[in-house]
Amino acid sequence: MIIMFLLGAFTKSAQFPFHIWLPRAMAAPTPVSAYLHSATMVKAGIFLLLRFTPLLGLSNMYIYIVTFVGLITMLFGSITALKQWDLKGILAYSTISQLGMIMAMVGIGGGYAQHQQDAIASIYVFVLFAALFHLMNHAIFKCALFMGVGILDHEAGSRDIRILSGMRQLFPKMNLVMMIAALSMAGVPFLNGFLSKEMFLDALTQTGQLSQFSLISMIIIVCMGVIASIFYIHICTLHG
Repeated sequence: MIIMFLLGAFTKSAQFPFHIWLPRAMAAPTPVSAYLHSATMVKAGIFLLLRFTPLLGLSNMYIYIVTFVGLITMLFGSITALKQWDLKGILAYSTISQLGMIMAMVGIGGGYAQHQQDAIASIYVFVLFAALFHLMNHAIFKCALFMGVGILDHEAGSRDIRILSGMRQLFPKMNLVMMIAALSMAGVPFLNGFLSKEMFLDALTQTGQLSQFSLISMIIIVCMGVIASIFYIHICTLHG
């Protein structure tokens, strides 16, 4: 039953290998992509798991599968995004990467169900709250990026980053908004993306009380976040 439940959640939230529908769906108009693919639809699977974590987290299989699938999805999305030239394609795979990170956080936080009466329960709850917070933050900064890409596509007639140089001078205000959104996604301090990631890192500092599996998973997420930041900085500078 858990496997069938997870298959539905993974497909809805574009987890590897059920992610193939998301990049193809980016053919939709930009406002639709921003609303459905960043703010609402792709979040449904993760939100479902968050609601059922107190029950499903009682199974170690659930924790391992959700965390492992999230880590693989994060890795795949980050690497694939670096190979894209189309702005919508970049945002699509960055969305997959971010969803993978949140999914892995939900998996780690699932340990709460097995430690509700223990002192370390608060750490697992902190991880789950960080996942929920980043879920909301992602909707905000990714919508801003999608709308900026829509403006670029409308005005320049192209989404190919190889021919979009000079956009910073033509659209300074839009460039500023997109830069703030991209830096937030990278987790730059004082921006909303930093706050949710900092919450997760704060839980990492207390991992002496957590399982070895949770510790290793958290370290992998942090390392992958650093690699993904290279791509986010690339978004910030593509208009130069």
